[in-house]
Amino acid sequence: MRNGLVLAVLLVFSGVVHAVPRVSDLVTGADMAGIEVTAVFADSSSETVTWVTTQPDAGAAFGTGWSLSQQGSTLGNVSGGSVLGLWTLDNVSAADIASLTINGLVAGIVFDILGLQNGDTNTYTPGSNVGRGFQSPLGPGVDALIAQYLDPVSLPDLWGTLVIDFTAAATVVAAGQQFVFLADTDRLPLPASWMLFAVGLALMRARRGGRAG
Repeated sequence: MRNGLVLAVLLVFSGVVHAVPRVSDLVTGADMAGIEVTAVFADSSSETVTWVTTQPDAGAAFGTGWSLSQQGSTLGNVSGGSVLGLWTLDNVSAADIASLTINGLVAGIVFDILGLQNGDTNTYTPGSNVGRGFQSPLGPGVDALIAQYLDPVSLPDLWGTLVIDFTAAATVVAAGQQFVFLADTDRLPLPASWMLFAVGLALMRARRGGRAG
């Protein structure tokens, strides 16, 4: 039964992917309610929590002794010497955080990683405009090691999931530490079609998890 549902979902998606809908690129933390954030700790335990709106332009996901929050446009900008639009991971738990997974697709949110390419916007998904890939104070070299985008939605720019694996750079977000970064998101305007795809991904992951168990 589950195999048949997965196949049906993917067949629907295969018809949709050739007609990618326009997306909205004006997204703040308040617009991302429903996305899922999973923290994996150094002892291999994990916790998954759901993002909620906290202010008119802000949102957050609250775990046990940790949180991830974001305020303002996810594209980010600089004003008065301050960087706006930052995502902030606060770890006040007793355990080190080894990795963080942000699943936007479950709520119709995608990560837009394509910045301005020599002024050419022809490769952008309609409506996505200029995006921003993962950036942190660690610098481009380390950023490329720890950040990975999964679940492609519309190549080359839109992806459904961002994984930040701190251990890839031989580090963690230790208890009492904070980690900030930039990552641009867009909203899909046709959630019904894309939610089908998200359900398919969830079912396949559950199936893989069942096999592993």
